[in-house]
Amino acid sequence: MKSGRFLQSVNALAAAGADRLIPHGRFRRALSECYSRALELLTIGRGYPTEINGQMFRIDPRYRWAIRPAYEREIAEYLSSRVMPGSVCFDIGANVGVYVLQLSAWSAPNGRIVAFEPNPGTFPVLERHVALNGLVSRVTLVPKGVGASPGSALLYDSEAGSGLSRIGGSHPGIAVAVTPTRIDITTIDMYCAETGVVPDWILIDVEGYEFEVLRGAVDTLRRHAPRVVIELHDHILSEESRLAGERLLAELGLAVIPLGTVPGRQERFVTLGPM
Repeated sequence: MKSGRFLQSVNALAAAGADRLIPHGRFRRALSECYSRALELLTIGRGYPTEINGQMFRIDPRYRWAIRPAYEREIAEYLSSRVMPGSVCFDIGANVGVYVLQLSAWSAPNGRIVAFEPNPGTFPVLERHVALNGLVSRVTLVPKGVGASPGSALLYDSEAGSGLSRIGGSHPGIAVAVTPTRIDITTIDMYCAETGVVPDWILIDVEGYEFEVLRGAVDTLRRHAPRVVIELHDHILSEESRLAGERLLAELGLAVIPLGTVPGRQERFVTLGPM
């Protein structure tokens, strides 16, 4: 059987839910690892073709579980209809690059993406996804966290690509004990001042650290008024951070405008607009 037909057959089984027939455990993990190696060989290291909201990209087959065909579709539709060719987009907490890839397509042919991802296990995956899709010339990767002031912080995470990396404390969705990693922190204002790059769009997904990111972007928000989309994690925001965030938005004359939610998740997506 040719590799293309083989991939189609396996994808059909996965779509039918065959993978759910295999219980979680060591056998399933081992089987998944073997399948990932087979996909790597079949695609000759060129990446596994994967659909994200109607567009095709190539990804590392080991991380196919993190990317779905209808990934946060409502938010993707909002962004795809507004991000223009040539747009400069900052992705804060880029993880394995689901939005980096899509933003690159929406802003093509000459848009620029700056992706910040501090997790040392996840960053190489993001780097590979950018390379597999021929985006190295348009995507700048920054292996740092983003916060209210430059320095360092402790990052907690359980595995590369999990999407639960969190600064300052373990995410409640992680059921196992994790050892934190010290990471470098920059700010949006500092990055813009150092590079001269100014965003048209800022996407923020930082697991409860959202308002710290905004505190470090005050000058950029006031001077350039970029569009901002935030995945807001109300359930893990500290009271101190929430109150500080409300004060900050009031000072900036900005209000939180709901965009939508993702079924089965507690997070909500918002944008910022004039009060």
